[in-house]
Amino acid sequence: METPASCQGELALAGSTLARIPVAEKDRGQVGELWDRVLSPANLAEAWRRVRQNGGAAGIDHRSVAVFPAFYRAHWTKVRAKLQAGTYVPSPVRRTFIPKKDGGERPLGIPTVLDRVIQQALAQELSGVFEVEFSEHSYAYRAGRNAHDALRAVRSAAAAGQTEAVDCDLKGFFDHVDHDLLMARVAAKVRDKRVLHLIGRYLRAGVVLPDGTREPTPRGVPQGGPLSPLLANIMLTPLDRELERRGRRFARYADDFLILVQSRDEAERAMTEVVRFVEGKLKLMVNPVKSRVAPLAQCTFLGCRVTRTKIRWSAAAVEEFREKVRELTKRTWGVSMERRLGSLNRYVQGWFGYYRISRTWGEVLELAVQRRGGRCAPGLLLHSDRGVQYASERFRAQLAAHGITASMSRRGNCYDNARAESFFSTLKIEHTYRHRFADHHAARQSTFEWIEAFYNLHRRHSSIGYLSPVDFENKTN
Repeated sequence: METPASCQGELALAGSTLARIPVAEKDRGQVGELWDRVLSPANLAEAWRRVRQNGGAAGIDHRSVAVFPAFYRAHWTKVRAKLQAGTYVPSPVRRTFIPKKDGGERPLGIPTVLDRVIQQALAQELSGVFEVEFSEHSYAYRAGRNAHDALRAVRSAAAAGQTEAVDCDLKGFFDHVDHDLLMARVAAKVRDKRVLHLIGRYLRAGVVLPDGTREPTPRGVPQGGPLSPLLANIMLTPLDRELERRGRRFARYADDFLILVQSRDEAERAMTEVVRFVEGKLKLMVNPVKSRVAPLAQCTFLGCRVTRTKIRWSAAAVEEFREKVRELTKRTWGVSMERRLGSLNRYVQGWFGYYRISRTWGEVLELAVQRRGGRCAPGLLLHSDRGVQYASERFRAQLAAHGITASMSRRGNCYDNARAESFFSTLKIEHTYRHRFADHHAARQSTFEWIEAFYNLHRRHSSIGYLSPVDFENKTN
Protein backbone atom coordinates (compact mmCIF):
# COMPACT_ATOMS: atom_id res chain seq x y z
CA MET A 1 0.00 0.00 0.00
CA GLU A 2 1.32 3.43 -0.94
CA THR A 3 1.61 6.12 1.68
CA PRO A 4 0.55 9.75 1.30
CA ALA A 5 4.24 10.71 1.08
CA SER A 6 4.57 8.62 -2.07
CA CYS A 7 2.03 10.74 -3.91
CA GLN A 8 3.45 13.46 -6.12
CA GLY A 9 2.54 17.12 -6.08
CA GLU A 10 -0.21 18.45 -3.90
CA LEU A 11 -1.10 15.20 -2.15
CA ALA A 12 2.24 15.04 -0.29
CA LEU A 13 1.61 15.69 3.38
CA ALA A 14 2.71 19.14 4.46
CA GLY A 15 3.03 18.31 8.15
CA SER A 16 0.88 16.96 10.94
CA THR A 17 -1.01 20.23 11.46
CA LEU A 18 -2.14 23.08 9.25
CA ALA A 19 -1.69 26.70 10.17
CA ARG A 20 -5.10 28.15 9.42
CA ILE A 21 -6.33 31.69 9.80
CA PRO A 22 -9.96 32.77 10.19
CA VAL A 23 -11.58 33.05 6.78
CA ALA A 24 -15.18 33.92 7.59
CA GLU A 25 -14.86 37.69 7.26
CA LYS A 26 -12.31 37.55 4.45
CA ASP A 27 -14.59 35.39 2.33
CA ARG A 28 -17.40 37.94 2.60
CA GLY A 29 -15.19 40.59 1.00
CA GLN A 30 -12.87 38.51 -1.19
CA VAL A 31 -14.81 36.03 -3.26
CA GLY A 32 -11.81 33.92 -4.26
CA GLU A 33 -10.30 33.52 -0.79
CA LEU A 34 -12.27 30.47 0.34
CA TRP A 35 -12.05 28.64 -2.98
CA ASP A 36 -8.28 29.06 -3.12
CA ARG A 37 -7.93 27.73 0.41
CA VAL A 38 -10.12 24.70 -0.34
CA LEU A 39 -7.87 23.66 -3.24
CA SER A 40 -4.59 24.61 -1.59
CA PRO A 41 -1.96 21.82 -1.40
CA ALA A 42 -1.86 21.92 2.40
CA ASN A 43 -5.63 21.65 2.77
CA LEU A 44 -5.88 18.80 0.26
CA ALA A 45 -3.03 16.97 1.99
CA GLU A 46 -4.82 17.23 5.34
CA ALA A 47 -8.09 16.12 3.70
CA TRP A 48 -6.39 13.02 2.27
CA ARG A 49 -4.75 12.26 5.62
CA ARG A 50 -8.14 12.25 7.35
CA VAL A 51 -9.84 10.22 4.65
CA ARG A 52 -7.03 7.67 4.73
CA GLN A 53 -7.19 7.55 8.53
CA ASN A 54 -10.96 6.98 8.51
CA GLY A 55 -10.71 4.26 5.89
CA GLY A 56 -14.11 3.02 4.83
CA ALA A 57 -15.52 1.15 1.88
CA ALA A 58 -15.18 2.07 -1.77
CA GLY A 59 -17.83 4.01 -3.67
CA ILE A 60 -19.51 3.09 -6.95
CA ASP A 61 -16.13 3.06 -8.74
CA HIS A 62 -14.92 0.22 -6.45
CA ARG A 63 -11.68 2.17 -5.91
CA SER A 64 -10.42 1.71 -2.35
CA VAL A 65 -8.39 4.04 -0.16
CA ALA A 66 -5.35 1.81 -0.71
CA VAL A 67 -5.22 2.40 -4.47
CA PHE A 68 -6.24 6.07 -4.44
CA PRO A 69 -2.68 7.52 -4.56
CA ALA A 70 -2.04 5.91 -7.94
CA PHE A 71 -5.36 7.25 -9.23
CA TYR A 72 -4.49 10.70 -7.91
CA ARG A 73 -1.17 10.83 -9.73
CA ALA A 74 -2.81 9.86 -13.00
CA HIS A 75 -5.96 12.00 -12.88
CA TRP A 76 -5.70 14.88 -10.40
CA THR A 77 -4.55 17.47 -12.97
CA LYS A 78 -7.72 16.89 -15.01
CA VAL A 79 -9.95 16.81 -11.91
CA ARG A 80 -8.51 20.08 -10.65
CA ALA A 81 -9.02 21.72 -14.06
CA LYS A 82 -12.68 20.68 -14.00
CA LEU A 83 -13.09 22.01 -10.47
CA GLN A 84 -11.60 25.36 -11.50
CA ALA A 85 -13.81 25.53 -14.58
CA GLY A 86 -16.95 24.59 -12.65
CA THR A 87 -17.58 21.49 -14.77
CA TYR A 88 -16.69 18.79 -12.25
CA VAL A 89 -19.59 16.37 -11.69
CA PRO A 90 -19.44 14.31 -8.47
CA SER A 91 -20.19 10.61 -8.70
CA PRO A 92 -23.44 9.30 -7.19
CA VAL A 93 -23.07 7.78 -3.75
CA ARG A 94 -23.36 4.05 -3.23
CA ARG A 95 -26.42 3.22 -1.12
CA THR A 96 -25.94 0.74 1.68
CA PHE A 97 -27.91 -0.03 4.82
CA ILE A 98 -26.91 -0.69 8.40
CA PRO A 99 -29.22 -2.17 11.05
CA LYS A 100 -30.85 0.16 13.57
CA LYS A 101 -31.39 -0.66 17.22
CA ASP A 102 -35.17 -0.59 16.75
CA GLY A 103 -34.99 -3.30 14.11
CA GLY A 104 -35.13 -1.11 11.00
CA GLU A 105 -32.36 -0.09 8.64
CA ARG A 106 -30.49 3.19 8.34
CA PRO A 107 -29.55 4.24 4.78
CA LEU A 108 -26.00 5.41 4.20
CA GLY A 109 -24.49 6.98 1.11
CA ILE A 110 -20.84 6.10 0.44
CA PRO A 111 -19.06 8.57 -1.89
CA THR A 112 -16.04 7.62 -3.94
CA VAL A 113 -12.66 8.20 -2.29
CA LEU A 114 -12.02 11.14 -4.63
CA ASP A 115 -15.27 12.81 -3.62
CA ARG A 116 -14.53 12.09 0.05
CA VAL A 117 -11.23 13.96 -0.28
CA ILE A 118 -12.88 16.94 -1.99
CA GLN A 119 -15.74 16.99 0.52
CA GLN A 120 -13.28 16.82 3.40
CA ALA A 121 -11.32 19.73 1.93
CA LEU A 122 -14.55 21.74 1.72
CA ALA A 123 -15.59 20.80 5.27
CA GLN A 124 -12.24 21.81 6.76
CA GLU A 125 -12.49 25.35 5.43
CA LEU A 126 -16.24 25.79 5.80
CA SER A 127 -15.99 24.77 9.45
CA GLY A 128 -13.93 27.89 10.08
CA VAL A 129 -16.60 29.99 8.40
CA PHE A 130 -19.57 28.61 10.35
CA GLU A 131 -18.09 27.74 13.74
CA VAL A 132 -18.80 31.21 15.13
CA GLU A 133 -22.45 30.82 14.10
CA PHE A 134 -23.06 27.57 15.95
CA SER A 135 -24.74 27.39 19.34
CA GLU A 136 -22.93 26.52 22.55
CA HIS A 137 -25.63 23.86 23.02
CA SER A 138 -24.58 22.01 19.82
CA TYR A 139 -22.02 19.27 20.51
CA ALA A 140 -21.74 17.07 17.40
CA TYR A 141 -18.97 17.20 14.79
CA ARG A 142 -17.22 20.21 16.30
CA ALA A 143 -13.62 20.53 17.43
CA GLY A 144 -13.26 20.33 21.20
CA ARG A 145 -16.82 19.06 21.73
CA ASN A 146 -18.21 15.56 21.97
CA ALA A 147 -21.08 13.42 23.24
CA HIS A 148 -19.68 13.38 26.78
CA ASP A 149 -19.97 17.17 26.90
CA ALA A 150 -23.62 16.91 25.84
CA LEU A 151 -24.33 14.35 28.59
CA ARG A 152 -22.62 16.51 31.21
CA ALA A 153 -24.72 19.49 30.10
CA VAL A 154 -27.89 17.43 30.59
CA ARG A 155 -26.72 16.31 34.04
CA SER A 156 -25.97 19.92 34.95
CA ALA A 157 -29.49 20.95 33.98
CA ALA A 158 -30.94 18.07 36.00
CA ALA A 159 -28.88 19.09 39.03
CA ALA A 160 -30.44 22.56 38.72
CA GLY A 161 -33.92 21.04 39.04
CA GLN A 162 -34.86 20.76 35.36
CA THR A 163 -35.84 17.11 35.40
CA GLU A 164 -38.73 17.08 32.93
CA ALA A 165 -37.60 16.40 29.38
CA VAL A 166 -38.77 16.87 25.83
CA ASP A 167 -37.23 13.91 24.03
CA CYS A 168 -37.58 14.84 20.38
CA ASP A 169 -36.75 12.68 17.36
CA LEU A 170 -36.55 14.11 13.84
CA LYS A 171 -37.93 11.56 11.41
CA GLY A 172 -35.44 10.68 8.68
CA PHE A 173 -33.59 13.97 9.14
CA PHE A 174 -30.78 13.31 6.65
CA ASP A 175 -33.31 12.15 4.03
CA HIS A 176 -35.63 15.17 4.30
CA VAL A 177 -33.39 18.25 4.40
CA ASP A 178 -34.76 20.91 2.05
CA HIS A 179 -31.99 21.86 -0.40
CA ASP A 180 -33.25 25.40 -0.98
CA LEU A 181 -33.38 26.21 2.74
CA LEU A 182 -29.98 24.67 3.35
CA MET A 183 -28.27 26.42 0.44
CA ALA A 184 -29.83 29.75 1.48
CA ARG A 185 -28.20 29.38 4.91
CA VAL A 186 -24.86 28.44 3.39
CA ALA A 187 -25.04 31.37 0.97
CA ALA A 188 -25.66 33.77 3.87
CA LYS A 189 -22.03 33.23 4.91
CA VAL A 190 -20.33 32.03 1.71
CA ARG A 191 -20.22 34.40 -1.25
CA ASP A 192 -18.06 32.37 -3.61
CA LYS A 193 -20.40 30.90 -6.23
CA ARG A 194 -17.92 28.16 -7.10
CA VAL A 195 -18.13 26.79 -3.58
CA LEU A 196 -21.93 27.04 -3.57
CA HIS A 197 -22.16 25.40 -6.99
CA LEU A 198 -19.99 22.46 -5.90
CA ILE A 199 -21.97 21.92 -2.68
CA GLY A 200 -25.20 21.97 -4.66
CA ARG A 201 -23.86 19.35 -7.05
CA TYR A 202 -22.94 17.09 -4.14
CA LEU A 203 -26.45 17.41 -2.75
CA ARG A 204 -27.97 16.47 -6.12
CA ALA A 205 -25.44 13.77 -7.08
CA GLY A 206 -27.96 10.95 -6.70
CA VAL A 207 -27.59 7.45 -5.28
CA VAL A 208 -26.98 4.02 -6.77
CA LEU A 209 -29.02 1.31 -5.04
CA PRO A 210 -27.69 -2.20 -4.32
CA ASP A 211 -29.48 -3.52 -7.43
CA GLY A 212 -27.72 -0.96 -9.63
CA THR A 213 -30.68 1.39 -10.00
CA ARG A 214 -29.82 5.08 -9.93
CA GLU A 215 -32.14 7.51 -8.15
CA PRO A 216 -32.08 11.31 -7.97
CA THR A 217 -31.76 13.14 -4.63
CA PRO A 218 -34.09 16.16 -4.75
CA ARG A 219 -34.03 16.33 -0.94
CA GLY A 220 -31.73 15.22 1.84
CA VAL A 221 -28.06 15.11 2.74
CA PRO A 222 -26.53 11.65 2.13
CA GLN A 223 -25.39 10.36 5.50
CA GLY A 224 -21.87 9.01 5.09
CA GLY A 225 -19.86 11.79 3.44
CA PRO A 226 -17.44 14.14 5.25
CA LEU A 227 -19.52 17.20 4.33
CA SER A 228 -22.85 15.91 5.69
CA PRO A 229 -22.23 16.51 9.44
CA LEU A 230 -21.34 20.16 8.84
CA LEU A 231 -24.39 20.69 6.64
CA ALA A 232 -26.57 19.07 9.32
CA ASN A 233 -25.32 21.55 11.92
CA ILE A 234 -25.90 24.46 9.53
CA MET A 235 -29.46 23.28 8.91
CA LEU A 236 -30.32 22.89 12.61
CA THR A 237 -28.66 26.05 13.93
CA PRO A 238 -31.92 28.05 13.50
CA LEU A 239 -33.60 25.54 15.85
CA ASP A 240 -30.84 26.15 18.40
CA ARG A 241 -31.34 29.89 18.18
CA GLU A 242 -35.11 29.58 18.52
CA LEU A 243 -34.74 27.50 21.70
CA GLU A 244 -32.24 30.00 23.09
CA ARG A 245 -34.57 32.88 22.29
CA ARG A 246 -37.28 31.18 24.33
CA GLY A 247 -34.88 30.60 27.20
CA ARG A 248 -34.86 26.81 26.93
CA ARG A 249 -32.07 24.70 28.36
CA PHE A 250 -31.14 21.91 25.97
CA ALA A 251 -28.38 19.79 24.47
CA ARG A 252 -28.24 18.82 20.80
CA TYR A 253 -26.01 16.18 19.23
CA ALA A 254 -26.67 16.22 15.46
CA ASP A 255 -30.40 15.49 15.07
CA ASP A 256 -30.73 14.05 18.60
CA PHE A 257 -31.65 16.58 21.28
CA LEU A 258 -33.22 16.96 24.72
CA ILE A 259 -34.94 20.02 26.16
CA LEU A 260 -34.95 20.27 29.98
CA VAL A 261 -37.61 22.13 31.96
CA GLN A 262 -38.95 22.12 35.52
CA SER A 263 -42.56 21.02 35.11
CA ARG A 264 -44.71 18.74 33.02
CA ASP A 265 -46.87 21.61 31.74
CA GLU A 266 -43.82 23.55 30.63
CA ALA A 267 -42.52 20.45 28.84
CA GLU A 268 -45.81 20.08 26.96
CA ARG A 269 -45.59 23.71 25.83
CA ALA A 270 -41.98 23.24 24.74
CA MET A 271 -42.94 20.19 22.67
CA THR A 272 -45.66 22.19 20.90
CA GLU A 273 -43.17 24.98 20.17
CA VAL A 274 -40.61 22.58 18.75
CA VAL A 275 -43.07 20.77 16.50
CA ARG A 276 -44.41 24.05 15.14
CA PHE A 277 -40.92 25.42 14.40
CA VAL A 278 -39.39 22.24 12.97
CA GLU A 279 -42.29 21.43 10.66
CA GLY A 280 -43.17 25.03 9.78
CA LYS A 281 -39.80 26.76 9.46
CA LEU A 282 -37.37 23.94 8.74
CA LYS A 283 -39.75 21.77 6.69
CA LEU A 284 -38.66 18.69 8.60
CA MET A 285 -40.76 16.11 10.41
CA VAL A 286 -40.97 15.30 14.12
CA ASN A 287 -41.47 11.58 14.69
CA PRO A 288 -44.66 11.35 16.80
CA VAL A 289 -43.93 7.75 17.78
CA LYS A 290 -40.44 8.32 19.21
CA SER A 291 -40.89 11.87 20.49
CA ARG A 292 -42.38 12.30 23.95
CA VAL A 293 -42.56 14.31 27.15
CA ALA A 294 -41.30 12.34 30.14
CA PRO A 295 -39.20 12.57 33.31
CA LEU A 296 -35.54 12.82 32.39
CA ALA A 297 -34.71 9.62 34.29
CA GLN A 298 -36.92 7.71 31.83
CA CYS A 299 -35.24 9.09 28.71
CA THR A 300 -32.25 7.63 26.89
CA PHE A 301 -29.89 10.20 25.38
CA LEU A 302 -26.80 9.15 23.45
CA GLY A 303 -27.00 5.65 24.92
CA CYS A 304 -27.22 6.83 28.53
CA ARG A 305 -29.73 7.56 31.29
CA VAL A 306 -29.11 10.81 33.18
CA THR A 307 -30.24 11.78 36.69
CA ARG A 308 -29.43 14.69 38.98
CA THR A 309 -26.15 13.12 40.05
CA LYS A 310 -25.32 10.27 37.68
CA ILE A 311 -24.82 9.35 34.07
CA ARG A 312 -25.52 5.65 33.53
CA TRP A 313 -25.31 3.55 30.45
CA SER A 314 -28.73 2.32 29.37
CA ALA A 315 -29.91 -1.26 29.62
CA ALA A 316 -30.16 -1.34 25.84
CA ALA A 317 -26.50 -0.33 25.54
CA VAL A 318 -25.41 -3.15 27.87
CA GLU A 319 -27.51 -5.70 26.00
CA GLU A 320 -26.05 -4.50 22.71
CA PHE A 321 -22.56 -4.94 24.20
CA ARG A 322 -23.28 -8.48 25.34
CA GLU A 323 -24.83 -9.42 22.01
CA LYS A 324 -21.83 -8.08 20.12
CA VAL A 325 -19.40 -9.96 22.37
CA ARG A 326 -21.39 -13.17 21.79
CA GLU A 327 -21.20 -12.54 18.05
CA LEU A 328 -17.44 -11.96 18.11
CA THR A 329 -16.78 -15.05 20.25
CA LYS A 330 -19.17 -17.56 18.71
CA ARG A 331 -17.53 -20.82 17.78
CA THR A 332 -19.09 -20.92 14.31
CA TRP A 333 -17.21 -17.79 13.16
CA GLY A 334 -14.54 -19.35 10.96
CA VAL A 335 -11.66 -16.92 11.43
CA SER A 336 -8.24 -17.20 13.02
CA MET A 337 -7.86 -16.67 16.74
CA GLU A 338 -5.65 -13.63 16.11
CA ARG A 339 -8.35 -11.93 14.07
CA ARG A 340 -11.05 -12.89 16.54
CA LEU A 341 -9.13 -11.47 19.50
CA GLY A 342 -8.18 -8.35 17.58
CA SER A 343 -11.80 -7.63 16.68
CA LEU A 344 -12.95 -8.31 20.22
CA ASN A 345 -10.26 -6.14 21.74
CA ARG A 346 -11.02 -3.20 19.43
CA TYR A 347 -14.74 -3.40 20.11
CA VAL A 348 -14.37 -3.71 23.90
CA GLN A 349 -11.88 -0.86 24.12
CA GLY A 350 -14.06 1.35 21.92
CA TRP A 351 -17.19 0.56 23.92
CA PHE A 352 -15.57 1.34 27.25
CA GLY A 353 -13.83 4.34 25.73
CA TYR A 354 -17.25 5.84 25.09
CA TYR A 355 -19.08 4.60 28.18
CA ARG A 356 -16.25 5.46 30.57
CA ILE A 357 -18.35 8.48 31.48
CA SER A 358 -20.88 6.11 32.98
CA ARG A 359 -20.83 3.73 35.90
CA THR A 360 -18.35 3.15 38.69
CA TRP A 361 -16.03 0.21 39.20
CA GLY A 362 -18.46 -1.93 41.18
CA GLU A 363 -21.04 -1.68 38.43
CA VAL A 364 -18.47 -2.39 35.72
CA LEU A 365 -18.04 -5.77 37.41
CA GLU A 366 -21.57 -6.61 36.24
CA LEU A 367 -20.09 -7.01 32.77
CA ALA A 368 -17.16 -9.09 33.98
CA VAL A 369 -19.03 -12.38 34.12
CA GLN A 370 -20.17 -13.72 30.76
CA ARG A 371 -21.60 -17.22 30.31
CA ARG A 372 -22.17 -19.13 27.12
CA GLY A 373 -24.60 -22.03 26.83
CA GLY A 374 -24.25 -22.98 30.49
CA ARG A 375 -20.54 -23.71 30.05
CA CYS A 376 -17.88 -21.68 31.79
CA ALA A 377 -14.43 -20.97 30.44
CA PRO A 378 -11.45 -20.83 32.78
CA GLY A 379 -10.50 -17.36 33.86
CA LEU A 380 -7.24 -15.60 34.52
CA LEU A 381 -5.20 -15.38 37.70
CA LEU A 382 -4.59 -11.69 38.32
CA HIS A 383 -1.44 -11.36 40.46
CA SER A 384 -0.25 -8.19 42.12
CA ASP A 385 2.81 -7.44 44.19
CA ARG A 386 0.65 -4.82 45.92
CA GLY A 387 -2.42 -7.02 46.00
CA VAL A 388 -3.16 -6.17 49.62
CA GLN A 389 -4.74 -2.87 48.57
CA TYR A 390 -7.42 -4.88 46.77
CA ALA A 391 -8.18 -6.93 49.85
CA SER A 392 -10.79 -4.71 51.54
CA GLU A 393 -13.83 -6.58 52.78
CA ARG A 394 -16.19 -4.48 50.69
CA PHE A 395 -14.23 -5.06 47.48
CA ARG A 396 -13.94 -8.79 48.19
CA ALA A 397 -17.71 -8.93 48.68
CA GLN A 398 -18.28 -7.26 45.31
CA LEU A 399 -16.00 -9.75 43.60
CA ALA A 400 -17.68 -12.68 45.32
CA ALA A 401 -21.12 -11.44 44.23
CA HIS A 402 -19.99 -11.83 40.63
CA GLY A 403 -18.37 -15.23 40.97
CA ILE A 404 -14.82 -13.94 41.38
CA THR A 405 -13.22 -15.35 44.50
CA ALA A 406 -10.16 -13.97 46.26
CA SER A 407 -7.37 -16.43 46.95
CA MET A 408 -3.81 -16.41 48.27
CA SER A 409 -0.64 -17.97 46.93
CA ARG A 410 3.09 -17.68 47.42
CA ARG A 411 3.07 -15.31 44.44
CA GLY A 412 0.85 -12.77 46.15
CA ASN A 413 -2.81 -11.91 46.35
CA CYS A 414 -4.87 -12.76 43.28
CA TYR A 415 -8.40 -13.07 42.03
CA ASP A 416 -9.25 -16.30 40.31
CA ASN A 417 -12.24 -16.02 38.02
CA ALA A 418 -12.28 -19.75 37.31
CA ARG A 419 -16.05 -20.01 37.16
CA ALA A 420 -16.78 -17.68 34.29
CA GLU A 421 -15.43 -16.12 31.15
CA SER A 422 -14.04 -12.82 32.38
CA PHE A 423 -14.22 -9.54 30.63
CA PHE A 424 -10.88 -8.71 32.20
CA SER A 425 -9.40 -11.85 30.64
CA THR A 426 -10.43 -10.54 27.25
CA LEU A 427 -8.54 -7.31 27.72
CA LYS A 428 -5.54 -9.11 29.14
CA ILE A 429 -5.23 -11.46 26.16
CA GLU A 430 -2.78 -9.12 24.53
CA HIS A 431 -0.51 -9.68 27.53
CA THR A 432 -1.02 -13.40 27.99
CA TYR A 433 -1.09 -14.41 24.32
CA ARG A 434 0.80 -11.72 22.48
CA HIS A 435 3.64 -10.80 24.83
CA ARG A 436 6.58 -12.78 26.11
CA PHE A 437 7.70 -11.79 29.57
CA ALA A 438 11.23 -12.22 30.84
CA ASP A 439 10.06 -13.78 34.09
CA HIS A 440 7.07 -14.19 36.36
CA HIS A 441 7.73 -10.89 38.10
CA ALA A 442 7.49 -8.99 34.80
CA ALA A 443 4.26 -10.81 33.93
CA ARG A 444 2.53 -10.06 37.23
CA GLN A 445 3.77 -6.44 37.25
CA SER A 446 2.33 -5.89 33.77
CA THR A 447 -0.97 -7.40 34.85
CA PHE A 448 -1.10 -5.26 37.97
CA GLU A 449 -0.40 -2.07 36.02
CA TRP A 450 -3.29 -2.83 33.67
CA ILE A 451 -5.69 -3.45 36.58
CA GLU A 452 -4.63 -0.20 38.23
CA ALA A 453 -5.01 1.81 35.00
CA PHE A 454 -8.39 0.29 34.14
CA TYR A 455 -9.69 0.73 37.68
CA ASN A 456 -8.67 4.37 37.90
CA LEU A 457 -9.96 5.14 34.39
CA HIS A 458 -13.50 4.40 35.56
CA ARG A 459 -13.13 5.60 39.13
CA ARG A 460 -11.87 9.06 38.21
CA HIS A 461 -15.16 9.98 36.50
CA SER A 462 -17.19 9.33 39.65
CA SER A 463 -17.84 11.68 42.54
CA ILE A 464 -15.55 9.56 44.74
CA GLY A 465 -12.41 10.57 42.92
CA TYR A 466 -9.17 8.83 42.10
CA LEU A 467 -9.12 6.15 44.81
CA SER A 468 -8.06 2.58 45.31
CA PRO A 469 -10.61 0.14 46.77
CA VAL A 470 -9.17 0.43 50.29
CA ASP A 471 -9.09 4.23 50.12
CA PHE A 472 -12.65 4.17 48.82
CA GLU A 473 -13.81 2.06 51.74
CA ASN A 474 -12.03 4.25 54.28
CA LYS A 475 -13.51 7.43 52.79
CA THR A 476 -17.07 6.15 52.63
CA ASN A 477 -17.16 4.63 56.12
